[in-house]
Amino acid sequence: MKWSAALVVAVLTAGVAGCAAWAAKLVVENEPARPARTRTLPRNDDGFRVPAGRQDATHQRSVASFPGRASGAGSASRNVNAQAERRTPARARMLAAKEYRATGCPHIVGWDWVRTRHAKVTVVFDAAELAGCDVRKVHVNFAGLATNGVNGGSGHDARFVCEVSAGDQAQNLSLHANNPFKPRTDGNSGGVGYYAYGSTAAIRSGIVEQAIAQGALTLTFLGKDIQRNAHVAVRKDTFFLGYIK
Repeated sequence: MKWSAALVVAVLTAGVAGCAAWAAKLVVENEPARPARTRTLPRNDDGFRVPAGRQDATHQRSVASFPGRASGAGSASRNVNAQAERRTPARARMLAAKEYRATGCPHIVGWDWVRTRHAKVTVVFDAAELAGCDVRKVHVNFAGLATNGVNGGSGHDARFVCEVSAGDQAQNLSLHANNPFKPRTDGNSGGVGYYAYGSTAAIRSGIVEQAIAQGALTLTFLGKDIQRNAHVAVRKDTFFLGYIK
């Protein structure tokens, strides 16, 4: 049987097309299933996903349920800040002298030496600055010089009494000026090892309250109130108040 050239071409073309169709079908049947596409919904303020058309209503309900969000956020923030300020713990503070006077005290290199019984130092504090403080915790603090006599040695403490007063109320306070310098010497140290520090017990609250009301607290320090064989040197910043506010 003889095949014409046209018939042969037609048969071959049909065979190729059939093979291609069969291969395509095989690929489709064996292709793994693709997961269904999902649309990610926006979340509302509570973390739940909400369709776009319902976002506004849901957001409004959320804001109504939780005051402080959206338009109320500023008020809530201010309330939190106010509460934080109220919870802020009181801190230690210092009050320097407003006025200072020294009489009968040799003035040497910026220091007034309290050496004789007639020496007197007066310090005045602006007690209005104490308003709002804890009136039970106001103390006199001291940072000055102490030695054991004229041209004295290093490392010597000093003890003395000072008086604080406001109006018609007064109180004597003992103060131990501790000199931590080592070594301790009795001979002339040339001013080395003279620095001493100390503080008193709390001033009575009644005196503090009266001082605040009148705006002044006065401290008086007399030479006669220093322990025997001790010399103390002071200046304006030697006495200061420590308090909590």
